[in-house]
Amino acid sequence: MFSTLHLSAQEGGKIKESNAHIGFVYPLSTNWTDAINYKNRFSVHAIGGVSASEEAFCVSGMANVIRYNGNGLVASGFANVILDRANGAQLAGSINFIKTEAKGLQAAGFANITGSSEGLQTAGFANINTGNARGAQLGGFMNVAKSVDGFQCGGFMNIAKNVEGAQVGGFGNNAANVKGAQIGGFYNVAGIVNTQVAGFINVAKEVKGVQLSGFINIADSCDFPIGLINISRKGEMFLGATVDDN
Repeated sequence: MFSTLHLSAQEGGKIKESNAHIGFVYPLSTNWTDAINYKNRFSVHAIGGVSASEEAFCVSGMANVIRYNGNGLVASGFANVILDRANGAQLAGSINFIKTEAKGLQAAGFANITGSSEGLQTAGFANINTGNARGAQLGGFMNVAKSVDGFQCGGFMNIAKNVEGAQVGGFGNNAANVKGAQIGGFYNVAGIVNTQVAGFINVAKEVKGVQLSGFINIADSCDFPIGLINISRKGEMFLGATVDDN
């Protein structure tokens, strides 16, 4: 199917426009084999649809393949594949793939995979951004992004380079720099961070606030380490009690 689409795209001319695109599965539709060269305002397909762009409403029983931009609502029972940008809502039973940039809502039963995103991403398994995420990433298992301006919440793990906001992971969080808090069920790892809270261990280079763990905190420097074992190369703080014979 994708080989046929690639040939059609190469052979096709300039982008055409249509108000409505109705079909069963490519190429059985009102735009026939030239569907990949059409920009549509309204599209409905029983199994799968193919187009150049979608501007308002696009729904398919199984999958949508969009060569350029998908704007408005793009929904399918299994997958949405948008090979450039998306603006609006992308809803898929399994996977949303947006190659360049997504703005708005991406909701998928399994995973959202984007270049960068702005808005809300929610997935049953994972949200994976090869670029930046601005807003919130909510993943049943994990969230991955180059940088995050907002909130990462993963049932198991969150991974990012730079975070301006918070990371909350059921098991752990990994980041280079966090201007906010890391909250992990078992561990947190960061370079520079404001606050770390973990059930077992926190590891950081520089902590500008509190390190709180159920067992051990390790940092090059930390303002307030609170745990059974605290290891800090620069500076020490103790909480203790003394008694006498009385």
